[in-house]
Amino acid sequence: MEIVREYQRREFCKDWGCPSQKKIDEAIDQAAADAVREQDCKGCMAHVFHKWLNGKDYRIVVVE
Repeated sequence: MEIVREYQRREFCKDWGCPSQKKIDEAIDQAAADAVREQDCKGCMAHVFHKWLNGKDYRIVVVE
């Protein structure tokens, strides 16, 4: 069994068309993107789940 690809940050958000992710992608600089994350993403369950996975040292991978 070999890891083919590891989940990338915000891949889920980009795939389903999250409006907050679109704001982040359109941000003119890092400070603007950080402001969107702070305001919009803090309570997002996908974000909370991702932080939980990382805190438990879980990784989402595609294996072959």
